[in-house]
Amino acid sequence: MKKITFFLMFSLVFFNALGEEKPFELSLFSPDIQLNSPSDDISGIRLGGIYSENRNVSGLDVNLVASRTRGDFKGFSVLSFYDRTEGDFTGVRIPWWFFVSYNHVGGNFKGVQFGGLNIVERDFLGAQFGLLNINNGNSIGAQAGWVNLDHNFKGVRLGGLNMADSFVGGELGIANFNKYTRGVQLGLFNYTEHLQGVQVGILNMAANSELFEILPIVNFNLNF
Repeated sequence: MKKITFFLMFSLVFFNALGEEKPFELSLFSPDIQLNSPSDDISGIRLGGIYSENRNVSGLDVNLVASRTRGDFKGFSVLSFYDRTEGDFTGVRIPWWFFVSYNHVGGNFKGVQFGGLNIVERDFLGAQFGLLNINNGNSIGAQAGWVNLDHNFKGVRLGGLNMADSFVGGELGIANFNKYTRGVQLGLFNYTEHLQGVQVGILNMAANSELFEILPIVNFNLNF
């Protein structure tokens, strides 16, 4: 009798533990028309119509309109206009309509991100392509967008307007504005308060330049 009781208790605990992570999610509109609870973890495939929501998600995520991940996401996310991950995102995010899509990551991002508006609240590592890219932490990698707004960025940037508190690397843009720049700025208009490198453009401004603060064509400070 004790063995049977132990076996039943063990089975109950075991299957409850399995129930915390679901292999498949199908949702039309969370939480009312959704296969699993928004608090469940999904490891496998999530298919969503208007709106899907779960805790941690790993695997393939396909949503027509909008999705929300309360925790961390790992995998491949495609299609949705609105994609929000409140924890960390690791993987690839590709919307089905680039120009009007919104991607928001509340934690760290590692991977590749495409979207109209991309926001990463913490650290970024990888490649980012969008109309407007906003990274509030430390960023390492490549970035291309009409407007790129970063806190600390190391790597390569291509954009209409590039701005950062600290930039290390090379950037090409119509206008580049950084507080601190170490590397190369290429653009029609280049500005930095503290330059360690070279500026090439129609108008170049560097407060600590070895020549003049404002120069056409080329400006530099090579005191590293």
